[in-house]
This record gives sequence, C-alpha cells and structure tokens, in this order.
Amino acid sequence: MEQASACEFFGCAQLQVPPNKTPQAEACSTEKTESPRRTGATVNALLSGGATDTGMVPRDIPDLLREKLLHPDIMIPPLLWLFSEAASGVTGSRFTANLWDATLLPERAAE
Repeated sequence: MEQASACEFFGCAQLQVPPNKTPQAEACSTEKTESPRRTGATVNALLSGGATDTGMVPRDIPDLLREKLLHPDIMIPPLLWLFSEAASGVTGSRFTANLWDATLLPERAAE
C-alpha cells in the first residue's frame, strides 16, 4: 500500500491504531508532515513500542501473557512533551514510548 492510499484509508486523525496497521499509520504521518509546515501544525508518530494492555487486548488472556504487556501510562511522558511549547517545532519524527528515558530532561529523551 502506498503512503497516500494508507492515509486516505486509515484517516490521519485516528488516535488508536490496531497493531497490524501501525506501518500504514506511520506512513500516513510521514506523508502529512510536509503540508502542515506552512501552517505551523506538527505531525509526529508516538508508538508504545510493543503490545500494550489496552481495551484491544482480550480480557481472558492468561496472566503470564498480560504481565508482559506494556502499561499504557508509558505514553504519558513523551505525549506531554509533544504537547509542550518545547516541542512546538518538532515535526516528522517518530517516538517510541518504551525507549523514552524519563530520568532525562524531555528534550534529551526525545533525541
């Protein structure tokens, strides 16, 4: 699937993307990076970095498997930074939440 058709099919404003559609969503965000530059809007991709314990995971999976899932709260530190003034000029980037080092200043963690 080409980037343009991926964006048209999945919609760029979609907030939750099923794991099997992540590459298409990333293609969509990459494609949409150029046009917003003229308006001041930014487009970035924030991925959890693995299977995450959300409502998309069946409730009846074994506890052993559930323990291996990432907790959704790992998205909060990079998301807060992306919404901050410090990230206002950041666009066209991909961030992976489970690699975000919360012990660093957010600008350093984003590198």
